[in-house]
Amino acid sequence: MRHEFVPGVDVARSLAGVIEPRLRVMFPQLSLALAFIGPGSDVAGYDTERSMDHDWGPRLTIVVPESACNDVAARIDAAIDDVLPANIAGFPARFSLHADGTTFPDESGTIHRLRVTSVQRILRGTLGIDDQIDLTPAVWLSTPMQSLLEITSGQVFVDDAGELNAMRAILGFYPMDILRYQLAALWMRVSQVQPFVGRAGEVGDEAGSATIAAGLVRDLMRIGLLQSGQYAPYAKWLGTAFANTKIGSVVLPDLTTSLHATTWHDREAGLNRAGSHLVRQLNGLALARPVPEAAVPFHTRPFQVLPAEEIAHALQASLADTRLARLPSFVGGIDIVTDSTDALKSPPFRVAFQTMLQSFLR
Repeated sequence: MRHEFVPGVDVARSLAGVIEPRLRVMFPQLSLALAFIGPGSDVAGYDTERSMDHDWGPRLTIVVPESACNDVAARIDAAIDDVLPANIAGFPARFSLHADGTTFPDESGTIHRLRVTSVQRILRGTLGIDDQIDLTPAVWLSTPMQSLLEITSGQVFVDDAGELNAMRAILGFYPMDILRYQLAALWMRVSQVQPFVGRAGEVGDEAGSATIAAGLVRDLMRIGLLQSGQYAPYAKWLGTAFANTKIGSVVLPDLTTSLHATTWHDREAGLNRAGSHLVRQLNGLALARPVPEAAVPFHTRPFQVLPAEEIAHALQASLADTRLARLPSFVGGIDIVTDSTDALKSPPFRVAFQTMLQSFLR
């Protein structure tokens, strides 16, 4: 049995190559899509040998028309049980459960990880809507970026009707006004705490200053990703995703300097050098009127800060969608408001957040 690491997407591709011809024979009239999407480091392309210890192995999402889903899902599931070989790309094709509910490939396992669904069910389960025409600002902003990544990352191997790829294209990134609103919220967050890097350090609280700087680094990374046309993933892969962007390679040295600094002066200087590059990137996008790129004095205090509040107001003033202009300014979407994993994974919480946003949009 194979033990060396193989990227999960390659294992999924091998599985699709085995399953597709068998499904074609059994369901010759059925429109199919076979995709490697959903949660997991492997879908994001960040899996390593470490990832193989749980929830990793041969898996696929099988997408069928909504009109046929109820009728064929159980039949496809039974057919897979009959035709699935023991191994795919050298790994067991079936899984067993860990005590904590996670799965692992196991030759004696009794379950497979091929899920049958429809585009409508993916939309309903992830965004709480039945059709892309229901993509209101409240839906966009109540859906965590990580959830959008789980739909739009990975790879589609087969898509007969093109319906899955069409959905992924629509959800691939925010409309321009949603992007403006999200960026305005993040830049305002930067403006509200950046002076505290120096203020905490000035009274000898270097640990407090460093903690504030670390939070700013996170927000600047999220800004850089959004300004690069990419959703920001959850904490585990935020730095990795940012490092893979063009702007990331430019500003990471200064952000790293800030994180490793032992004095607030060096911390502040690293943040401002990195932030100036991000302001230049934003100006190049022409999402709002140009703003100064250099750090400026914070009132009469001996601190230098980015013109982040000016940026936030410029972005807010550039909103063309009057519905977004009715939302509370600078609040942002659900994963800007909270980083609680349990809240972001909770459908009732996300519905409540969406309902709150809708109350402002009426």
